[in-house]
Amino acid sequence: MLLVADLMSGCGMRNGEAFAVNLDNIVADDVYRITEQVNRTTCQYERLKHRKVGEYRDAPEFRTA
Repeated sequence: MLLVADLMSGCGMRNGEAFAVNLDNIVADDVYRITEQVNRTTCQYERLKHRKVGEYRDAPEFRTA
């Protein structure tokens, strides 16, 4: 749960997005591409809410000092 909380606070991810993180979506040294999320009622991977299939959003990489 600590990792999920760090992703949410450091990268600006939502709950479902943080639970769906994987290494394949790192597109640059400092950018993570969010393409899917976990649905909390079905516990399945789904497209991002309020986005069409294939759309994504980029989040800055979380860095600590």
